[in-house]
Amino acid sequence: MQQIKDPTIPEIDGLRGFLALYVLLFHINSNYQFENGLEWLSRVFKNGGSSPYLFFIISGFLLIKSYSNLEYKNNIFTFYLRRVFRILPTYWVILALTLLLIPQSVDKSLIGNAFFLFGFQPYSLDHLIVLVSWSLFVEEIYYICIPFISRYATLKRIGFGYLFFLTTFYLWTYFVGKNQYFGGLRWDTPLTTFHFLFAGIGIYKLQTQFSFSKLLNQKWFSVFLDISAFALILVFSLTDKVDFSILGSLLLVSALVKKSLFSKFFWQRKVLQFLGKRCYSIYLTQILTIFLCQSLWRHWSVLPGHQSTFYFYVLAVTLTLTFSEVIHRLIEKPFTKLGRSFKAA
Repeated sequence: MQQIKDPTIPEIDGLRGFLALYVLLFHINSNYQFENGLEWLSRVFKNGGSSPYLFFIISGFLLIKSYSNLEYKNNIFTFYLRRVFRILPTYWVILALTLLLIPQSVDKSLIGNAFFLFGFQPYSLDHLIVLVSWSLFVEEIYYICIPFISRYATLKRIGFGYLFFLTTFYLWTYFVGKNQYFGGLRWDTPLTTFHFLFAGIGIYKLQTQFSFSKLLNQKWFSVFLDISAFALILVFSLTDKVDFSILGSLLLVSALVKKSLFSKFFWQRKVLQFLGKRCYSIYLTQILTIFLCQSLWRHWSVLPGHQSTFYFYVLAVTLTLTFSEVIHRLIEKPFTKLGRSFKAA
């Protein structure tokens, strides 16, 4: 019997930490926006709502990397069990706290939210107790599919028929995503976000099976990558018209290229890597914390408008990171460790 270990990539943790912080600022910005010459900050923060889609790309890469571990072969149950311990305990704690502290959430289906059954209903945030849980339903579908995708994605020779199927399915989900509505489906449901998952899987396959790793070490490639990613981020900040699957793929690759300026100046920063290891707790706790901060702020704030906004950001970020650290240490980390204790035959 051997314990399964999933080696982490610190730079990917740094990228996840950045995205976790970015989506947190997005949710704060949805309630409090800057004024008096600082409107540009609000414009930058409002794009943080795209972070979950970039997380989907990272999930595709990490899930296929994790499942491709040789000890997972013929151990699908172990893979699923570890995912359960990784995701559900922390989510259920936040679900219970939300029901306790936000009275209007009690009218929604507890069973539907506890087991992500809301994902099979027509898309609406009105079904959700924890508002960010829509993305967890998407991730759960990915978890179910990844062992079957991995069976083919890790083969060195893949038949033309399989490649044609993958390409067709990718383009279909990409088309649906671009048009937001198609056949009654929303673009942020599993069937319409699979191109993000496949983007991450594709990067993993290129890295491991097509000598892409040699290209990652070339200086000219890191320069090209930095210029491309910076250009897309600039366009994204100014126009919002950027393909998330391309942008997310470039950022993920930049985390794999240690010579990349993005990697050196951002993803290798210890503070972002620290946040990245807690990104799940940060993601789950932020809406509840922001709600509590709003309740306190309405009663106690006597500051002028622009100062009030700035200090509210400071308060919300500080309390969210503090609350998420408590949840991470008491719930997420122990249960994740418990899941990792299950052995593969």
